Amino acid sequence: MITYRAYTGYTHSKGVTAADVIRYERDTLGNRIDIPDRLLDSLENDPAEAVIWVTYREEDALRYGTEIEEIDIPSDALLIAEDGDGGYLYFRFDI
Repeated sequence: MITYRAYTGYTHSKGVTAADVIRYERDTLGNRIDIPDRLLDSLENDPAEAVIWVTYREEDALRYGTEIEEIDIPSDALLIAEDGDGGYLYFRFDI
């Protein structure tokens, strides 16, 4: 599935996990991400790059930045959350 992502220049520090990203999104930024603690704990073994915010439309990605890239999200990716502004947080098993 082709999606779009705005380049923000942000990169994760070494050792940050997918679980760390989700906790930050949920606990610091206040994004509603309802996943069971058991699943969150299992994401401690996955790198931060396994989770990614994307949009389905290029126009929606422009809300988050001006430099847009196409991202191919695998069909088995797990939709974790949406932000209500056209952004979707996916977990990619292929990372």
